Amino acid sequence: MKLKELLVQELPKRGGWPEGAEIICSHGNGHVYAYATKCRTSGRQLPIYGGSGQAVTREQYESALAAAQPQWDRNYPIKAGTDVEVHFEGDDSRVWTEFRVEYMRGDVVVLHDYRSDDVNAYSNKKLNFRPIRSEADKKRDEIERAIANALFNDGDFDSAEALRLATFIYGAMSRNEIPHVHIE
Repeated sequence: MKLKELLVQELPKRGGWPEGAEIICSHGNGHVYAYATKCRTSGRQLPIYGGSGQAVTREQYESALAAAQPQWDRNYPIKAGTDVEVHFEGDDSRVWTEFRVEYMRGDVVVLHDYRSDDVNAYSNKKLNFRPIRSEADKKRDEIERAIANALFNDGDFDSAEALRLATFIYGAMSRNEIPHVHIE
């Protein structure tokens, strides 16, 4: 087993990535050490064995850990342990909050709220779900909200219509249909 796979399997059980470590390496004998620098001096041995002769940075570990998490395929019921974004029906804001589904069956869903570390049961008929969005998606939403606010800064507007227009404008900008405007 590769060291990265081993770390994804074992580190969450042991409190996650070691504090202060920049890189984790396994030596030829299979012993695994966490190092504060990539220079690999003064390492701290971890209670993990395997993946000999390999090295993993924190960024590589976090990327592999995220890829190993269950992803929602928009089918119901949502599997336990899956992170989703939830919008509560009746909430007029466009706020979506990240939760982990602990249980879903019939009309009942149990969600873990990361903000307060609470677990509560809800009727899933009063909730809207969507997969976790990428950082690029979140940035796009932030830009669209800023455009909507700039267009209608007096606050006297239909928010759905303003966001529809902002989404249209952002799309035109990202397709380079508006001269002299570039979106990275």
